[in-house]
Amino acid sequence: MVHLGGSPANGSKGAAADFVDMYTDWCGWCKRMDKTTFSDASVAEFVANNYYAVKMNAESSDQLLFKGQLVTPRQLTQAFGVTGFPTIVLMDQNLGNVQPVPGYRDAKGFTDLLKKYQELVN
Repeated sequence: MVHLGGSPANGSKGAAADFVDMYTDWCGWCKRMDKTTFSDASVAEFVANNYYAVKMNAESSDQLLFKGQLVTPRQLTQAFGVTGFPTIVLMDQNLGNVQPVPGYRDAKGFTDLLKKYQELVN
């Protein structure tokens, strides 16, 4: 079971924020983002140093822990207002200030997005 929310037990001590990469198996842009954006070394380093990241199949029925409750990715997709894929859901370290950001981003655009969100929550 996945625990959504950074904690020292998850290896994210000091993470400024969390993000969830919400994807589906049939999404071509999700696959492209995996191949280009998430495989970029500078993106991987920035994320590792600043975020607790979770990759989540939005259509999965697996359970995860979110704010002390067992939920499915399908339930979170609805709760976060996600209507298309890929969508990056950003939230502060307290799992608040939830911001779903739909659409493909290249490495620079994605890193810029994460930096802007950090400025917002810090």
